[in-house]
Amino acid sequence: MKTMNDLFLHFLQDIYYAEKAFAKSSTKIMKAVQNEEVRKILKKAKDNAQEPIEALDRVFEAVDKRPRGKTCEAMNGLLAECQEAIEEGEPGPVLDAALIASVQGIKTYEVTRYGSLLAFARKMGLHSAVEELQKLRDAAHADDEELTRIADGGVNTEASGKRGQDEQASEPDQDEEPGEADEKGKPKTVRKPAKR
Repeated sequence: MKTMNDLFLHFLQDIYYAEKAFAKSSTKIMKAVQNEEVRKILKKAKDNAQEPIEALDRVFEAVDKRPRGKTCEAMNGLLAECQEAIEEGEPGPVLDAALIASVQGIKTYEVTRYGSLLAFARKMGLHSAVEELQKLRDAAHADDEELTRIADGGVNTEASGKRGQDEQASEPDQDEEPGEADEKGKPKTVRKPAKR
């Protein structure tokens, strides 16, 4: 990336991939969640999945580029976190709390990515893109706030009632820490013996 145009396109391809990846995963997350309000948010994301894609298509058009995604490792990691919670959790308030927190991570990522693209578009004079990006950022922010309201409104309280039941069983024998990056720049996981 040598120019702001390059940076803008890189971030745009990144969020394009991210939106499509989240849309594909939203059904699985929705099926794992018990809380009806969270299900509604995920159902809305699934039912309206084409809207952000079409908006991003228009942003690509504004910079005369063909719409295409570029693998977004950040979104892949956030979705892997959702998958891990589903595989390791039991249906109920604790899993709901975990998935709310994980989906909030996705929404926070969307807010920051759209916010950066919006700032770039303003500086680049991409007026038609500004409106689209503003709507996308605001929608992601609204979802994040709604998830916070649901979590604070009872899910986290219900989940905290489960505290302590499995603490010893879930305590690892070793801590995991990020190590040196591999040749692709990804940190290798290093296991350290737990302190006793």
